[in-house]
Amino acid sequence: RSAESLLNRRVILPPAYNYGGNSGIIVSAIITEVVRDQCERTDRGIEQSEKRKIQEIKSFSQQQPMKKHTEPFLYNAKLGDNLYEQTVAYCKQFGIGFRIFFKEDINGLELAFYDGKNRTRSQTEHTYVIFSQSYDNILSSEYFVDYSTLSNMSLIAGAGEGANRVVKWVPYIDGDTPTGIDRYETYIDARDLQKEKNGMVLSDNEYYQSLITRAKSKMVDTQIVDGFNAEIETSLQFEYKKDWDLGDIVEIETEYGINAQARIIEVIECDDETGYKVAPTLSTWEGM
Repeated sequence: RSAESLLNRRVILPPAYNYGGNSGIIVSAIITEVVRDQCERTDRGIEQSEKRKIQEIKSFSQQQPMKKHTEPFLYNAKLGDNLYEQTVAYCKQFGIGFRIFFKEDINGLELAFYDGKNRTRSQTEHTYVIFSQSYDNILSSEYFVDYSTLSNMSLIAGAGEGANRVVKWVPYIDGDTPTGIDRYETYIDARDLQKEKNGMVLSDNEYYQSLITRAKSKMVDTQIVDGFNAEIETSLQFEYKKDWDLGDIVEIETEYGINAQARIIEVIECDDETGYKVAPTLSTWEGM
């Protein structure tokens, strides 16, 4: 498995429940703080923090400049949530890529976050990148789709009891309230989100925003799962980390008749006796 799966070995313990704040924040910086709490720091009062420390991860970095997001953001997690799943969910929600890789100068692993670039033909700022059999740069591929867990509207219940409990409908896409047979509902129990925590009282708007953030992060895991795994030819046209990178949006033309824009969410590198190979995983399809 890729090095990113190291995060899959940790669950989230306090105090990594509510990070964030107003608009203009860098989401990847907040995710980094949570990962460091669970994998690196030993001074935050987390039980067995010395034993939980992943010694191999020695550095954390962010591609510069990371964009600031305009909407308020709160990183919400429940006790026991999986660290890898939470990291992937927020990265997908905000269009961020991340990887864990060996860095020779520190003789260890570095976790790095990346803002993706638009590398489709719809823009002129960056060189466009197309993965296609007709370009001879896809050596093998697999397309997958799963509708079984779809939900696009959540009923989230927060603090309070009975008729006094805070309940709110949250659509997956802002401004798009699904109706009829196109509406797939799910229920989210968020009673752990309280308006008052550690002596700080959230305003109604701040509390509603925390519920919205929780709902959207949970619904990321319940969307139609479709993606495209491909082994890419790396020496002729488009080179990894030179022409494209994690988080970038590229164009795909496949043998399955798919012409779409997709975001690169994971990259696995393999260097063995058969040669160097790069296998990106692409998702968040947008039809062309």
